[in-house]
Amino acid sequence: MAKTKPSDVPLPPADEENLTRLEACRLARIGLTTFDKAVRNKQLTVQRTGRRVTVRRVELERFQRGNA
Repeated sequence: MAKTKPSDVPLPPADEENLTRLEACRLARIGLTTFDKAVRNKQLTVQRTGRRVTVRRVELERFQRGNA
């Protein structure tokens, strides 16, 4: 299975509340490693459903404001 990069994922619709890891990275212009570090350091709160990881758009915006 080929690895997917954030740049390979289309931008999510503006009204989408929950974003996948890749969508969030694409929107925030950060890499997966930075995203995962932020989750580990509790700077970014995510929801997990099985193996699927999603982040709320408002949470991503809060994270971006804190790291600007």
